[in-house]
Amino acid sequence: ILAERDVINDLNLIEQTKLPTCISCLEPFWNKICFLKARFTTSTFFLMITNRIVIVVIFMQSIMFLISVSIDQTFPLWSVTPIERGGLGFTASENGITWMIGGTFLFLFQLFLFPILSNKFGPVNCFRVGALIMALSVILFPTTGFLTAAPLFLFWMTLGFTVILKTVGGTMCSTSSNILVNACWPEYTGQVNGLAAAVSGLFRAIGPVTSGIIFAWSDDDTRNHYFPFNYFFLFILFCLLSIFDFLLALTLPSSLGR
Repeated sequence: ILAERDVINDLNLIEQTKLPTCISCLEPFWNKICFLKARFTTSTFFLMITNRIVIVVIFMQSIMFLISVSIDQTFPLWSVTPIERGGLGFTASENGITWMIGGTFLFLFQLFLFPILSNKFGPVNCFRVGALIMALSVILFPTTGFLTAAPLFLFWMTLGFTVILKTVGGTMCSTSSNILVNACWPEYTGQVNGLAAAVSGLFRAIGPVTSGIIFAWSDDDTRNHYFPFNYFFLFILFCLLSIFDFLLALTLPSSLGR
């Protein structure tokens, strides 16, 4: 029994002497890892990406920029599509008239109406309303194709109203999101703006590429797509994204940015 105890004691002694040796070998690497972790978890970048309000505001802005840029690219493609395939059969000059309507109203709304709305209701509420208006406008775009055989005045009134809705919704969302980016973390406005610009730039790059591919797939007349996978499909996706943006805005306090 004594001999067995001596063997056990010897084994324990060996294990005790080996363990500190292993730890001492890894200690420099472990200290370096702990140092880097401490630096990262106390950095401004880490604090930004773990701040719920900052992340929500940045994604709200990025999603809306994706929708706006994608519509600006997709609408001319869809509008010049022949009427029998669901488009408007527009010429280049008719496309120009359409965007002239939107640009004129954009100038007037941004200059005179939006400041009043923002001061009265706050940027968060303006973004929420703008996202819903955007959802309505993008789903109305493909329905205007049903009026190509209607009187010209009625057709252009409907299309002009839809373009104005898109302009109002997009302006309310984009301008409100810019205000919110600057207000969501005032102590680090520059860093938040830099992160927001990087993320929104990525979304702006992804939007036209993916929307072009989806539109080309849905407009392929050899596939004979039926609703909702025909020319409506991309506009439905934009509508759902706008509703999702509205839901994100509901998670923000209405007092933010006021």
